[in-house]
Amino acid sequence: MVEELTSHVMQILIQNVLYPALLIIGSTVLVILKNYAQRITDSLVKKNETECLEALTRAKCNLMEEVSEIVDVAVNANMQQAQEWKDDHGKLTATEVKKLNDEAKRLIYKTLPKSLIEEGGALSTLIGGQGALSCLIDGLIEKHVIENKKKK
Repeated sequence: MVEELTSHVMQILIQNVLYPALLIIGSTVLVILKNYAQRITDSLVKKNETECLEALTRAKCNLMEEVSEIVDVAVNANMQQAQEWKDDHGKLTATEVKKLNDEAKRLIYKTLPKSLIEEGGALSTLIGGQGALSCLIDGLIEKHVIENKKKK
């Protein structure tokens, strides 16, 4: 009878003390693990976003270098024509400068693949649209004209 009573008291203790204590400890561990899992997930997401931004930046830089090289070639080709006009007239007129800039743009757009420069194309989207691409090319033309003038 004492054994049965002791066994019964032990079962009551286990059910009323040990199980709730184990549940509290288990739920605390789960909350802590959930917090760490969330932090690790957030960290991985941020790392992935950073890697994507780095890849996008590298792609933009590579495209910019290629466009800059194309602009440089187009400007060099037009500088010879500009020099011939200067030799003939002494100074370029505004119309001649506009013709040279338009010819450089035509060469540049002709050289770049259509899939890159058309609306919705990779280069246009990467740069920020057709207007931004046109402004970029205009700026690069002026930059390379100035650099070529400094070389001479």
